[in-house]
Amino acid sequence: MQNDLKNNFPTLDIEILGVNEFGHESGIPLIPNHGSIPWLQDVDSNGNGISDVWYDSWVVGYRDVFILDEDNVLIGVYNLTSNDLSDSSNYNTLRQVFIDAASNP
Repeated sequence: MQNDLKNNFPTLDIEILGVNEFGHESGIPLIPNHGSIPWLQDVDSNGNGISDVWYDSWVVGYRDVFILDEDNVLIGVYNLTSNDLSDSSNYNTLRQVFIDAASNP
């Protein structure tokens, strides 16, 4: 989807990033097998045993896509488990969410 958005809407400057949950670092070597988007590693800086972003800040569900505006304010969440992107309808819905978010500053 990242390539689709960059190629078809280059002026919107949409960036998709992945965030790996704290405690699941062993899966990092597998990430390149599933695409080429940049990945960030979540941490547990307060020592409570859970991911700072995943749980302390955003309460992320597995395979959630958080859509942020240009100021990094959350404007929507789309779950890829409930909305498998192999279904073109789901793909097109998420694609449009990104386009709308980037088009309406």
